[in-house]
Amino acid sequence: MLTGWMLYTMWVVLGLIGLNWLTDMYRGLIGKTFSHATLTGVLGDMMTTVLPLLILNWAMDLDSTGWIVQIGYYLAGLGAIWHQLSNIKNKWM
Repeated sequence: MLTGWMLYTMWVVLGLIGLNWLTDMYRGLIGKTFSHATLTGVLGDMMTTVLPLLILNWAMDLDSTGWIVQIGYYLAGLGAIWHQLSNIKNKWM
C-alpha cells in the first residue's frame, strides 16, 4: 500500500508523465504532426516507470528490514522524475 512520501512520489511521477503527454499532444497538434506514437509513448512510460515502482511497493512486505526496498523505491522514483523532467526539457529546447 502506498503511504506517505511513497504516495507523493507516485503522484509526481504520474503528473510528470501526464505533463509529458500534454507536451507531446500540444506540439503534435500545433505542428500538425500528430501520430499514434504519442499514445504509445505514454503507455511505454507507464510500463517502464510506474510498473517497477508498484513492484517495489509490493516487495515491501518481503523486506525483513523494512527500509532496503523503500530506499530502492525512492531512488527509482527520483530517477523517474529526473527522466521525465529531462524529456520535457528536451522537447522545448
